[in-house]
Amino acid sequence: MIRTLVFGDGRMAQCLLDVAFEYPDIEIVAQVSRTSREERAGPPFFPSFEAAREQVGDGLDLVIDFTMPQGTLAAAHWCGEQRVALLSGVTGIGEKAHTALDKAADSAPVLWAANLSFGINLMAGLLRDLGRVIDRDTAVTIVEVHHAGKQDAPSGTALFLARHLSPPADGAAGTDPGRTAEDFPGMAFVSSRQGDVVGDHSVSLRMRDEVLTLSHHAADRRLFARGALEAAQWLAGQPPGRYSAADWIRSVAARKFK
Repeated sequence: MIRTLVFGDGRMAQCLLDVAFEYPDIEIVAQVSRTSREERAGPPFFPSFEAAREQVGDGLDLVIDFTMPQGTLAAAHWCGEQRVALLSGVTGIGEKAHTALDKAADSAPVLWAANLSFGINLMAGLLRDLGRVIDRDTAVTIVEVHHAGKQDAPSGTALFLARHLSPPADGAAGTDPGRTAEDFPGMAFVSSRQGDVVGDHSVSLRMRDEVLTLSHHAADRRLFARGALEAAQWLAGQPPGRYSAADWIRSVAARKFK
């Protein structure tokens, strides 16, 4: 049994709690957030990691972080000190948070991903392969649509896809910190915020006399929660280190085709 703490109390954290029963190997033993929007059934609720630890004890295996960038920083520090696995799906984190995640990875398994959808990560892998063969003058447009409450634009997922099509020099597209739309001068980003749209992303490559488009539609926010729980099951069994969603996807492929 993987004893798990959920960090956060937003939409994604609630989705995680809603579908956790589908994963009998994961036991949600606590939820931590500075504020709770309302009283509701669920695991014991605490205002801090230390308060949770006092009540649930030291036998915690995993923290799943769906907070804000500052929350990820706090989670990285705590998980590193306690040697507890950390999975974070927070977008918009900067270099400081990535540095903290790197440090935590010295003593615990750490996976950060801008998007924990299985389909988006398959799409990222295809883009990485395309990036190796397309001409440099290929015009690239990335279109993303999200709900009206989403603040960052372009979305973390749009930048995640861009990094795979045009990876950093060290090739670490899945964990590369700090790149913005301005770092991709050959790409156009189009962002739209509409109603309660979960997330739509498309990448179009305009080549001579033809256009290739890859797209992904998220029909239900729970798909990200399921992806997080599936990745968490894998991460909890790994040694200390910094992992990406691509590592998780490769493990799935290895199981299916062995």
